[in-house]
Amino acid sequence: MTLSTLALLTLVACGDKGDDSGIDNTGWDGGGTDGGSADGGTTDGGGSDGGATDGGGSDGGGTDGGADGGATDGTGLLTFAGTATVTETTYSGSETLQFKGDEGDGEVLCEITIGLESIGTRSDCGNCDWAFDLRVTAADINTDVACDAIGYDKATLESLVGSTRGYGYDPEYFGHAPTLMVLEGKTWNPVAYASYDPGTHAFEYDGVDGTYPY
Repeated sequence: MTLSTLALLTLVACGDKGDDSGIDNTGWDGGGTDGGSADGGTTDGGGSDGGATDGGGSDGGGTDGGADGGATDGTGLLTFAGTATVTETTYSGSETLQFKGDEGDGEVLCEITIGLESIGTRSDCGNCDWAFDLRVTAADINTDVACDAIGYDKATLESLVGSTRGYGYDPEYFGHAPTLMVLEGKTWNPVAYASYDPGTHAFEYDGVDGTYPY
């Protein structure tokens, strides 16, 4: 069980749903689908530490924000959010990754948007109302001040296009929480609070991946 799963389980088990628009303590590593699909590797930010060292500052009063090429400027927060139109047989939407400085209170250091389209339905997602195999159809950098800190560059995004992943929607995970489920290996894990309107077919979710130095 991943740390992200434990975090969501703890929140839900305690009855603290927070704001249904998202959660503040879940990570998601974007594992791909099994059965021959590529692993997708999407939103875990590549686990990159941005090449940070233990300070590397001079002994004359520290660094000036990494001017010596070794020290980091601070810690940023990586979040993800998505919207889609979902029917019984199709999923069409996008997902945005946003990395902000000062642990989420600062400027946007990196923003990436990916397109997601269904290539098939799945029936192995436990209590899910629906689940799909999705293909990444596009990946674009909207803002790049420090995308390398979360493991993304032009080459990484190019390799991301065409990869696949599994997404599902459980309306009552652990009894009451509407949740985005992501297939990691052969296990469906909760990664973010979500909402789905079967009348309009509108699906939304947002969550927190984690913090990274930059």
